[in-house]
Amino acid sequence: MFTALHACGDLSSHILNLFVDSDRATVLCLVGCCYNLLTEEFPSKEFHDNAAKQGLSYGYGFPMSSHLRNRSFHLGKNARSLASQPLDRLRVNQTVPSDTLFWRAVLQVILIEKLGNPKNKIELRVGKLNKKVNSFNEYVNKAIQKLNLDITVISDAEISDYYLRYSSHKDKYFAFYKLRTCMGPVIEALIQLDRLLFLLEQENTHSAFLIEIFDPVISPRCYSLIAIKQTSNERF
Repeated sequence: MFTALHACGDLSSHILNLFVDSDRATVLCLVGCCYNLLTEEFPSKEFHDNAAKQGLSYGYGFPMSSHLRNRSFHLGKNARSLASQPLDRLRVNQTVPSDTLFWRAVLQVILIEKLGNPKNKIELRVGKLNKKVNSFNEYVNKAIQKLNLDITVISDAEISDYYLRYSSHKDKYFAFYKLRTCMGPVIEALIQLDRLLFLLEQENTHSAFLIEIFDPVISPRCYSLIAIKQTSNERF
């Protein structure tokens, strides 16, 4: 029996392949996690011009089913990250989005208007800053330094002006964020159904199910793939 609780990213896909190929494993119970870390066989540009990383392949995590692979189906990093959002937990706890989400949106405007979209790289990534920041000005300064860009092209006064100019859009941005998050379960369902279909496509699969086994508020990744193989007698 193969079991996995919150198998991260491609680990879920590797476990599914091992289960299918194993002569000894007859039952599978798999709860996946971290869809944002899945690798895709047919990716859009997402490795930020890192050709070496694009060339690495240890097997792909998505898609798995022939149905989607025959269509060269891909999601992209943003969609995979969205699938990982804990919608039920956000709904119950009425969680307010972090200010840094809005700060990042205004930072993008600054990068385009003041730095001319430097190096013509729309894929510049700030990611998480190492130290906590307490203001928008501090956030912009640390982010630009992290991106190795010229901070002298914009003053603190100009940074403050940008924030004041767009602060009236903050509520709209958060409303958009919440609406966008509502699409997360749709993408998660697509990933899970692709895995289920992969199992059902195998000749040695007797039955396969997708079952909710956890409270999604407590454990947002609450679905388990259950599969049972045919016995030798059933195959003949």
